[in-house]
Amino acid sequence: MKTDLLLQVKQHILEEPARLDMAIYKYQLKPGSRYVPPFGEPSCGTVGCIAGWALMLANKTVVENNDHDNCDTAMALLGLGSNEAARLFLPEKWPRVLWQGYRAARKQKDGATAARVVGERIDLFIESNGLI
Repeated sequence: MKTDLLLQVKQHILEEPARLDMAIYKYQLKPGSRYVPPFGEPSCGTVGCIAGWALMLANKTVVENNDHDNCDTAMALLGLGSNEAARLFLPEKWPRVLWQGYRAARKQKDGATAARVVGERIDLFIESNGLI
């Protein structure tokens, strides 16, 4: 597992919670777009999930409308197997308290709390060597 990149992703999201959306790999905001970021508009104009930010921070291309390629590339970058990737990339596979915390923060549009929960998820994932 490439913990250095995971910690970069965590820090990037915590620095500006509006960059976070666990439902999308990457979205570059455009004028007239119908997409509304869940936690406001980030200054960089880009939102993404854990896998998406791993790709972007490693200067890899995020392929639009191609979840399979994006997931495979993020898995390779982070040194993860498919089960580990599911536990990290899919909030519904997170420990219940973290999944519920993220869902509640998203519903309340509380980006700071959502980012903190994602940071906790990344920390727990690293501490458990991808087992939790």
